[in-house]
Amino acid sequence: MILRLLSVVVVCSLAMGSCKTVPEGAADEQDFITKRLMVPDYDSLKAWLEVRVNRTTYNKWLQRLHKYDTTLTLSELHILYYAWIYHPKYNPYNQEVMRIFSLARMKIAGSQTGEVELIETMEELDKALKMDPFCLPCRYLHFMGFHIMGREEQARKVQKLIDKMAFVIRLSGMGTEESPIHVISPHHADGFLFISGLKSKKKRIELYNDSIYLYVVDLEKQKDSKVKKLVFDITPAVQWQQRQKKKQEDNKGGVARDR
Repeated sequence: MILRLLSVVVVCSLAMGSCKTVPEGAADEQDFITKRLMVPDYDSLKAWLEVRVNRTTYNKWLQRLHKYDTTLTLSELHILYYAWIYHPKYNPYNQEVMRIFSLARMKIAGSQTGEVELIETMEELDKALKMDPFCLPCRYLHFMGFHIMGREEQARKVQKLIDKMAFVIRLSGMGTEESPIHVISPHHADGFLFISGLKSKKKRIELYNDSIYLYVVDLEKQKDSKVKKLVFDITPAVQWQQRQKKKQEDNKGGVARDR
């Protein structure tokens, strides 16, 4: 079993400041990341989506993503990912996606999994990706499944798209409190670490500047790196959770008044 996607490791190594391979034309990886930062502007993304033709464009891009269209640009993937917080299916704490991933991981890693069972597992992953198109570990299992089935061309397409999606997330920040990496779900932060081969020893949520919620991940000691933690901005996910809680409280209050 292939342990990790090499290029994804390279992407995340940028965060560690230890990468020796970067996109063509970049002499210094840290300088490249700093100059190319694509920090999401959620208000601008919301305004963009309010235009009908842009919503149509977004849905077309989403269909291309589901088909593993590797011609999607970093800018298109940036909009796809960060504007997902305005999509009706956005649920940053979707436990069903995590359940499917956990079962699929055991099936695909299992040496006794037959062809029929493997195909069924891939179909389950498709269901998870309909709920959360940005579950990178789910897409990684897609890669592994295609590889096991000998569908190498499809596996390469999945790998390339994972690389690009991970790079979009990586380009959103430096991984520090002052410049966190932006994700729209703490699950995505965990997924980013998973596909990059990084292990956490402790996680916590911290409130920063009274309005920004940070997901701070203390890392296990990394070979050839002195970086001890990565910091992710998960503000949209926490705000979504707070809205859901308020809705539940309002609904309970309405029921109580009716009585």
